[in-house]
Parts: sequence; C-alpha cells; structure tokens
Amino acid sequence: MSESNQALTVFQQIDNESFKNQLARALPNTLKPDRMVRLALTMLKKNDRLQKCSPISVMACVVEIAQLGLEPEGVLGHAYMVPFGDQCTLIVGYRGFMHLMYQSGIVTEISAEIVRRPDKFQRVLGTQRGLLHEPAPIPEKDEEKNWIGAYAVAGFLNGKTAFEYLEKVKIYQARARSRGYQQYVKGDAKSTPWVTDPEEMWKKTPIRRLAKRMPMSTSDRRGELLRAVMLDEYGERKNLLIPTLSGFEVNPDPPEDDTNGEPIKPTEEVKNSEPVKKSAPKSAGKKAAAPPNPTVPKAQIPKEDDPFITTKEQTDLYNKAAVCGWRIPDDLKKYLQKKFKIDSVLLVRRSFLPEIYKTLESGT
Repeated sequence: MSESNQALTVFQQIDNESFKNQLARALPNTLKPDRMVRLALTMLKKNDRLQKCSPISVMACVVEIAQLGLEPEGVLGHAYMVPFGDQCTLIVGYRGFMHLMYQSGIVTEISAEIVRRPDKFQRVLGTQRGLLHEPAPIPEKDEEKNWIGAYAVAGFLNGKTAFEYLEKVKIYQARARSRGYQQYVKGDAKSTPWVTDPEEMWKKTPIRRLAKRMPMSTSDRRGELLRAVMLDEYGERKNLLIPTLSGFEVNPDPPEDDTNGEPIKPTEEVKNSEPVKKSAPKSAGKKAAAPPNPTVPKAQIPKEDDPFITTKEQTDLYNKAAVCGWRIPDDLKKYLQKKFKIDSVLLVRRSFLPEIYKTLESGT
C-alpha cells in the first residue's frame, strides 16, 4: 500500500459512521462524536507524519481521548496524537491532567509553576510540608538555563493541599526517558515538545507525578486520571502499548527497557504489584528469553475461557476496594493471597471477580 493510499485509508476509517458510533458509546454527554472526529481529522491534515501512521493506532488514540473525556489538541491542549514511526501515540498535556484532576470531584484548585533562579523559593518537608514561592519579574528573554525546578499544587475540598516539586535534574531525567526527545537528539525527529514548548513540559512533569497520588473519594473519577497517567508514561516508551479498536492494551510481553533513567512507574496498581516469578520453560536447544523490566510485569498466558482481568478492570478493582474502606494495596493483596493464593492483582482471573466484589460489598 502506497503512503497516499494509507493516508486516505486513515481519513476514511476515522470519518465513517461505524467509528462514530463506537465513539458515541465511549464519550461522556459533554462531547459529541462529530466534534471528536473533526478535531482528529484536523490534526491529521496538519501533520504529514501522522497520516503515515497505522489507521488502528490513530483510531486507538481517538477512542482513548474520548473515554478520558478530553479533546485532541485544539485550543484546550488536553491531549496530542504524536507519530512515532508508523504508530500514533497518545500524549496527555498538562492541561489535560489538570482537567481530569478537577473532574475527580475532590480537587478545588490546581496550579503549576516554574521556579527561576532570581525567585525566592523555599521547600519544607517532614511533618509540616510546604512551599514558599515569591517569583521575581520574568525577564523578557526567559531562558531555560535559568530555570531550577517546577512544582504542582492541588487544593482539596477538605482544605488540605498536596504538592510535588521536581528539581531540574529530575525534570531532565524525565526528558531523557521521553522517546520523542531521544529521537530528536538522534536526529530522527525534527522537533519535540521539550524543545518547542519547554515550559509546558516542565509544568506537566510534576503535575503527572502528583496525579498518581491523588486521594480517593466515594464518588470521584480517579480511574480516568490513573489511566491517563499510564497511557502518557507508557506512550513515551517503545512497544509498551498495543493499539486496538477499543483503545490501547498493555503489551503482555514488553521489551527490555532501553533507557538509562529510573524505571517507569505508570500507575499505583502497577507500581505496587510484584513481578510474576515463574521457572523458565524447558525447551531443547533454545535459550530462555530475558525477563522484562520488573516494573512492567509480563502477563502470563491466560486460559481462553478464564483470562486475567484487563488493566481497566484492575483499576476498577482498586477503586472499588478503596471505596469500601480497604487499604490499597495492602488489604487487597492480603485477601488475594489468603483466598486465591496469588500475590498480585495482575493474576486475578475474570472468574474471581464475582466473589471478590461480593466480599467487598459485604464488608467482610
């Protein structure tokens, strides 16, 4: 298939009634399928490299953006569809994370700021955590070399606050793990948001980290927030997500980590899960493959009639347990070990769910 025909196929598959009907089932009432498709088509028309991506990866991005209740690019800057080779990847903007945090129902105020060298800045940790920031006037030539860090602050309905501050070295470590920045450094990409929009990326980094530890309430939508974090962080790594017509799925056989930075920590449930230890299969004349990065556990091959639960079902299970007053992840892991002899939510079978939910609802 030629590039022109593939680009045409992308446009055709995005702008058809079947795909719009699928979007309608995923979208919240505040968004309309026609608008989502129109915004996606606008992004495709503006980006030749995006037109060369596989249609299914583009459609997966649009579906995920719709399910999160965000809008692709446009004036809101919620989410971006970024081409990496022939794959379209979803990158959530810092305004997208802020929107989802507000949507959680427990956040009243969110802000993100860059700390510059002339500013008066003090960070206090320990039992009385806090930040003091008195910014100096921003110079006409605001150069990144004068930035020393960035922070995000969230205020909650109960009057409490939480913040995340990252020094310059931590932000640059996050930048080094970005696949887009790696390609830019190698000369394989003409640009990257880390170069064209450094202020947005500096603010996004602490916001994304703060989003992973938002407190739970009985009526919030933290599941969407955690999934946005997972998609954004996984999207910055190579081959960790598999596009489908229903969105992205986590690669059950992820590649080795090809970066020198700290391991990826996409969501609370993945961070707190233990990798599955299993003896290597006996195979004459074949060397066992090296295990994947332990922070991205390799899924075991599920039984066809009783598969392991999906990433979304894992998140839903954590949310339900938290709403029922269980300590996450400790209480849930203890229950799974006692009842099913497993030590991770990644090993929960679909057939286990009815009994687990019955136990949660009964409060026993």
